Amino acid sequence: MLGVFTIHEPTTIQEASGLLARYGADAVVYAGGTELLLLMKEGLVHYPHLVNIKTIPGLDGITIDLDGG
Repeated sequence: MLGVFTIHEPTTIQEASGLLARYGADAVVYAGGTELLLLMKEGLVHYPHLVNIKTIPGLDGITIDLDGG
């Protein structure tokens, strides 16, 4: 069973950094969270604060720059 947690949805990197600094080890970054939520559901980990970085423009995906080396 999942414990109680708060999902934070920052819109800037600075806001996300501030949340992580404020909550320390009680927070974790996620960008989808399927595996994280499964681990939490099984009781293997618990984080009272989840920081969703998919809400930050530019951090919502992964790209490969083939020309950049």
